[in-house]
Amino acid sequence: MDLALISLEKIVEMFLILVLGVVLYRCGLITSEMNRGLSNLLLMFVAPFLVFVSYQMDFTTQLMSGWIQTFLLSVLSFLLTIFMTRFVIRKSGNYDREIERICVIYSNCGYIGLPLLNALFGQQGVFYMTVYMTVFNLFTWTQGVSLVSGNKNFRQAVRNLFSPMVIGVLLGVICFFGRIHLPDILLNPMCAIGDMNTPLAMLVAGASLAETDIKKMLIKVRIYWISLIKLILCPLLFFLAAFWFRFEELPLMTVFLGAACPAGTTGTLFALRYHRDNVYATELLAVSTILSILTIPMMILVKNFLQGFL
Repeated sequence: MDLALISLEKIVEMFLILVLGVVLYRCGLITSEMNRGLSNLLLMFVAPFLVFVSYQMDFTTQLMSGWIQTFLLSVLSFLLTIFMTRFVIRKSGNYDREIERICVIYSNCGYIGLPLLNALFGQQGVFYMTVYMTVFNLFTWTQGVSLVSGNKNFRQAVRNLFSPMVIGVLLGVICFFGRIHLPDILLNPMCAIGDMNTPLAMLVAGASLAETDIKKMLIKVRIYWISLIKLILCPLLFFLAAFWFRFEELPLMTVFLGAACPAGTTGTLFALRYHRDNVYATELLAVSTILSILTIPMMILVKNFLQGFL
C-alpha cells in the first residue's frame, strides 16, 4: 500500500507540472519553437548534471558489487526490450512505429523510479537506480538516436557517445570509482541545475500535449495497447529472464521497477529534436503514466508471487 501511495503522489506531482505546460502553451508563453529549444537545453545541458551528481557517493565494496549486478541486469533489460519491440510493435496506420518503440524501451525511470527506490531503500536504492539510468543513457544516445533519426551509421552511433549526457555519465562513474568528491562550491550549483530536470521535462511534455486533441487521445485504442506492452509485458519479460540468474534482490528490484515505469519524456524530447511525431509521443507518456498508478503496484505483487512460486 505504501508503494501505491508513493506512486500516486509522484504521478500527481508530475501531472500538475504537465498541466501547467499545457496552460503556458495555450497562453502563448511557450511557443512551438521555444519548446524545441527547451527540449535541447534539457537534453544537452540539464540532464547531464543530474546524472553526474548522483554519483557523488562514498565508494564501498558492497556498492561496487551492487553496481556491477545492476549494470548487467540493466543491459539485459534493454536488450530484451529492444529485441521484443521489433516483433510485438508493428506498423499500423499513420502511427509512428519508431516513436512507439522508443516510448516502450525508455521509461520515466528518473522521476518515478528514483523516488520509489528512495522511499523503499533509501540512498542505496537511489544509487542503484542511477546505475540503471547510466545504461539507459548509453542506449538512448546510441540505439535510441539511431532509431528515431533513422541514421544507422556505426560511426554516427560512436559520435553520439560523445554527447553531453554520455560524458556526464562517464565522468560520474570515474569520480565514483576514483573516489573523487567535488567541493560543495562546485557540487551545489550542479545539483541545482540537475534539479531543473523534472519540471523542465514535464513543461516541455505539457506544451507538446497542448498541440493535440486530448479527447481524441483518450479514445485511441492503439495507445492503450502500446502502454500495456510498456507497463506489463516489459517488466514481466525481464523478470522471467533475470530471475534464474539469482542476482541480489535490490539490484533485481531496481531494474524491475525501471522496466515497469511508464513511458518517459525521452520520446517527446527526441521527437522534437529529430522532427518526429512529438504529439503522439506525449500522448503515450500521458496515458501510460495514468495507467501506471495501477500497474506498478500490481506488477510488484506479481513479481513477489512468481518469486514464491518459482
